[in-house]
Amino acid sequence: RSSDAIIDRILQMPGASPEIDQELDPFDHPQSTNLLRLERVLFSTWLGWLCRGGGRSDFERTLRKVEDSLSENGGPFFLGERFSLVDIMYTPFIERAVASLAYFKGYNIREKLMFPAINRWFDAMETRSSYRATKSDYYTHAH
Repeated sequence: RSSDAIIDRILQMPGASPEIDQELDPFDHPQSTNLLRLERVLFSTWLGWLCRGGGRSDFERTLRKVEDSLSENGGPFFLGERFSLVDIMYTPFIERAVASLAYFKGYNIREKLMFPAINRWFDAMETRSSYRATKSDYYTHAH
């Protein structure tokens, strides 16, 4: 939880981003807590498939839960229309999963028909200047 604490601390500083919904503390809210637990499972199943060779079905099952979670709240973000710390926490791992699985496994998470909610999330993230400023490229994530 150290990265959670660092992000939370930075956002509490004067001049922090007004883009974050201050009404919701994702480290204490039950819905956010469940989403952040799912993010950890996604991370684990992604690495399991990528590095150990097995576990594709576990990853796909978890990715489907992420897809369903984004759809449940009407999106495009994890908490519906509100961009939150949950989105920030998912970003680096979903980006890396997209790039590395495309490169090493030929698996396309950006397939809009298979994962429409995840792709709406990416589209919404790409409208944010803060995301575009920090987004990496596929080559960097896959090597």
